[in-house]
Amino acid sequence: MTGPIEFRLAPHSIKPAIQIVEVLLDGKVVAAIYPDAFQSCKIISAHMRNIEFDDGRANEPPLPSVTILFEPREYRIEGDQIIREPE
Repeated sequence: MTGPIEFRLAPHSIKPAIQIVEVLLDGKVVAAIYPDAFQSCKIISAHMRNIEFDDGRANEPPLPSVTILFEPREYRIEGDQIIREPE
């Protein structure tokens, strides 16, 4: 059984003056959220399995959202490809 998603503030590994938010699942980092440009942020992860965008029009209040399903698994990077190891 997988536990709930948790968050933790941490310094950026390359630019320590910048704070990132680590996304943890069962105590392991599965993603990072960090500032990208002046008014944007980026979420990076090798563990994203499903990403859904909701424009929010059917919600009250009508606010857009993004839902990400994480599926942690061992992986390696070969060239520009993420190769997920079999379970």
